[in-house]
Amino acid sequence: MWTVRKFDFYTNGPEQTAYEDIYSGPPFRHTVEDLQHHQAINWINSSSRQFMPWTFTIPGGIAEISPPGKLVVDNSKAYVAAGLAGLGISQGMNVFLQPYIDRGLLTKVLPDNPSPERKLSLLYPHRHLSHKVRVFTEWLESLL
Repeated sequence: MWTVRKFDFYTNGPEQTAYEDIYSGPPFRHTVEDLQHHQAINWINSSSRQFMPWTFTIPGGIAEISPPGKLVVDNSKAYVAAGLAGLGISQGMNVFLQPYIDRGLLTKVLPDNPSPERKLSLLYPHRHLSHKVRVFTEWLESLL
């Protein structure tokens, strides 16, 4: 029997899409369509090798795009480092990007078009947590 632990944390928010101030791309006009004219730092699923599209809430529904980019990563530290180095625009979870936004190292883009909500859940095989799973769960809660 599997147990699911749901967290009150969503990966959406106005800070999801970040733009490094030193990036020298064309002026940003603040529309989802404008992203097609900027370099993106794209994320690839390491298991499926599929690029992860970017999603935004727009009037009337959801927009899904695959912005152009020369850099593709599958590691959150590399993803954040690339954004901080000004290699393009990134869209990621608040838990990774918000500290850099708070310090002024990354800038919010498209705050009126957040990604659809995606709730974070932890799935484990037993109702009683092993020490390792308990430590991981507590660490995850501390991030949120």
